[in-house]
Amino acid sequence: MASNLSNADAESETDVVRVEAAVEQVLNGVRVGLDGATAKTLDTLQLLATIEGPVSISELASDSDAAKSTVARHVTQLAEAGAVRTSAEGKTKQVELTLTGRLLLRTHAESM
Repeated sequence: MASNLSNADAESETDVVRVEAAVEQVLNGVRVGLDGATAKTLDTLQLLATIEGPVSISELASDSDAAKSTVARHVTQLAEAGAVRTSAEGKTKQVELTLTGRLLLRTHAESM
């Protein structure tokens, strides 16, 4: 029975290492996609993290110091990097943070 537990522990550890490697690979891709991002773009991402669920770009801009067109440009850049997901509801563009965006914010905060 003890050997079964140690095998299970080894498999779990291997799974954790695989997941960590996969997350790091995704985050590296996001960092490359955001290579030209300004601090303001990351501010938009951080603001989005404080909002529960999808929000319109207009609503996001009203909570930001940036103009609506600037926030829309940030959202486009973040969406291309996979940090946010966008959807259209009629003429309104909705945006929400993805898991990748949350992980990016966490690693960004840890690196500071």
